[in-house]
Amino acid sequence: MAAPIAAYAGAHATGSEAEPLAVHKPQDVEQIQALIKRCRAAKTPITTFSSSGPGRRRGATSSRKSVFLDLSAMKRVFHIDAQDAVAVIEPGVTFAELDAALAPHGLRTFKPLAPRPGKSVIASYLEREPILNVKEQWDVLDPLGAAEVVFGTGETFHTGSAAAPGTMDEHWRAGMRYLTAMGPVGTDFMRVLQGAQGTLGVVTWAAVFCERRPTIEKSYFIGAEEIEPLIQICSELNYRRLGGAMFIMDRSEMALLMVDAANSYQDVADQLPAWVLFVSLAAAAEFPQDQISYEAADLAAIAAKQDLMPVTSLRGVAADDVRTRLETSSSHDHRAAAGRAYRELFFLTQIDRAPGFIARVKARVQSGASTPMRLGVYLQPRLQGRNCHLEFTLGYGAAAPRVAQMAALTATALAEECAKAGGLFSRPYAPWTKMAFENHQALVPFLRHTKQMFDPDGILNPGRLCF
Repeated sequence: MAAPIAAYAGAHATGSEAEPLAVHKPQDVEQIQALIKRCRAAKTPITTFSSSGPGRRRGATSSRKSVFLDLSAMKRVFHIDAQDAVAVIEPGVTFAELDAALAPHGLRTFKPLAPRPGKSVIASYLEREPILNVKEQWDVLDPLGAAEVVFGTGETFHTGSAAAPGTMDEHWRAGMRYLTAMGPVGTDFMRVLQGAQGTLGVVTWAAVFCERRPTIEKSYFIGAEEIEPLIQICSELNYRRLGGAMFIMDRSEMALLMVDAANSYQDVADQLPAWVLFVSLAAAAEFPQDQISYEAADLAAIAAKQDLMPVTSLRGVAADDVRTRLETSSSHDHRAAAGRAYRELFFLTQIDRAPGFIARVKARVQSGASTPMRLGVYLQPRLQGRNCHLEFTLGYGAAAPRVAQMAALTATALAEECAKAGGLFSRPYAPWTKMAFENHQALVPFLRHTKQMFDPDGILNPGRLCF
């Protein structure tokens, strides 16, 4: 189905997105196959995306004219299974839409931090956006299961347990739940597709693992003037598999998350400690009150080792209220509160190395004090604490073009500095792409060979990565 081009022209705030040659909003996999085959024959590039509304990252832009493949209209939820906590969905399904479908089954989605209303669930998981529930992420693929993908050749492929003979309905009636992403046989193409920014294939549906809704949930804040004690607490909680949603923010970033109509950003920020750890405890159906009680006691004991104490509210804002906001797709980008714009910078590191990166970034931002920018820090443990997502935001007045330019230059310089210091840019959106691959030149030939296998004519999102 063709869509009006005008609605997509200049859609990205950076202005780096070329106007589309045409816009195609498919309804099924056959339409996607047909478009890819036509574009391949004509050597016409395709730019794919599945989230709707403003706020697409630079990975969803194209600097050359292309056909836009907008998957946001593909919104079917094929199956939900409460016993195995899995759903099979199309790429246009958002977090709010899937949560509404999951609620009667006692399930909910694994979410990243405050997803915007139009955010695609599949796109978020394919891009490896860190989820809040650290304990339930065992592998980098989680929470993705098997999937259907159309490669740049126009061929359709089923990964993992979906590769068995038969249709999806036949599989479901036979009890197959697409829980395995690896396969068929020894292949693991989902691991290759994840993080590829749509350059290898188009995922048309995927199985996603879901979180069981707890019987009781209790949330806490732990505040400190230094981040190191909170990192120690966080590490021990992950080691002992305590807590569900868990992250650390500085006062600037936490205030943006906590602010509401009754409180201004500055009023909240001025009253917060320098650093805040948020922890949510969750208990299942069996003896839930007992579980919450002993986990809360363990949390207090771990915090006491650092001379700190968990509290259920901070400066008049309840931790449970923050958790409720996190479980609801935000109607706005919390980082752009009070009419401010921002630049973001994020990468992976070990959690004990985070203070060094934070000090490095703060020193660089403070050295340019003539340019008024608000620095925010968000630290999200991943994979049961094996590493962490470290994110910085440089906030500035939305109506300040000179400051916007300075923020962009500062963010790029910081990215280069952090990469040299060992930060892993595993999601290298522009302008970090060239820098990320320059630091890992040995991988480039293998990645280009992979591109040649799955998209031999290079029509899918050209230029996003190292090809």
